[in-house]
Order: sequence, then structure tokens, then C-alpha cells
Amino acid sequence: MEVDGLNDSSGLFQNSIQASELASLLFTQRVRADEHIIMSSQLELYKNEPEFKSDVFEQKVFLYLVANVALALMNFSDKNKKMQYVIAHFKKLVSLEMHNRWDYTQEKIDDVVEATASKYAILLYTKPDEDRSLSFEWPKQWLEDVGIRETNPITLFKISTRWIIYHIDLLEFLSKQKITNG
Repeated sequence: MEVDGLNDSSGLFQNSIQASELASLLFTQRVRADEHIIMSSQLELYKNEPEFKSDVFEQKVFLYLVANVALALMNFSDKNKKMQYVIAHFKKLVSLEMHNRWDYTQEKIDDVVEATASKYAILLYTKPDEDRSLSFEWPKQWLEDVGIRETNPITLFKISTRWIIYHIDLLEFLSKQKITNG
């Protein structure tokens, strides 16, 4: 069986899945695994920049990947009430990870994830004709937050496009899931 370009002989990807399993899958594959991929590739690009803040970059990548999942789950929560269970399980996994990594309280975790999701939603849900510069300004600010001054429009456009594609890919994946229970 092939799902999202992955050959799955283990049966991990299936037509129906429990909410807790889907939350774990989203956390391990769409946050932790993608975090590792992004960190590996992007650190090579920026590690020699004198103002680069690798610790801020690491946290920012993690938060945007979490926000990606949160926004996608919220997109489906009105259509599928069982997504609320996935959200609850996912939130527990994220909270545990953020507490372990950065010693955040639950209140701070909620605030930071919500603020990140709001910033990410601007990129995802603003129509291009409403703000033509968004594809350049959003990633420029994203990079400036981690100490990188980037002005190359091609690089900036690639970054914003990559984050949009992450979201579209996740929405497609979630649209194929049937949650069996809470």
C-alpha cells in the first residue's frame, strides 16, 4: 500500500485509525521527523551566519510544525467531531515535549502555540491578491527572528511556498483519515 508517497507494508497507514494513534502519527511524522529534516538542511545554510540564533531557529521550526498540525486539525474539527479527540491527544504530546525541552507551563505553551498559529494562518489564508508582498515579507520576518537577513526574493518565495506546501500536504493526508473512536 502506498500513502503520501510512502510504501507501507507495516499497516501503519490505514483507512481507519484511532484518535490517539493519529495524534501520535502526526506528532512523530509531521512534527518530530519534519523538524529533523528541516533542521538538518537549514542549519547547513545558516550555521556560519554571525547573527544566526540556532536555539531560536530550533524552537521556531518546532512551533510552526505544531501550528501546521493544529491549524489542519481545526480545519477538520467542524466536519468531523472525532477530530476533537485527535486535538486533545496531540495537545498532550506537544505539551509534554515543550515542557521537557523548554520547561514551559501549560499556559505559556497555549499562548505560544496560539500566537504561532495566528502568524502562520496569515501566510496560509491571505489571498495573494489581497497582499502580493506576503510571500516575501512573511519569510523575511520569519528569518529575521532567528538572526538571518535575507533579501533574495527567490529564496524568500521558496520558504513561504514550502510552508504552504507542508500545510496542503497535511490537509490532503487528514482528508483521507477515518477516525474510529476517541
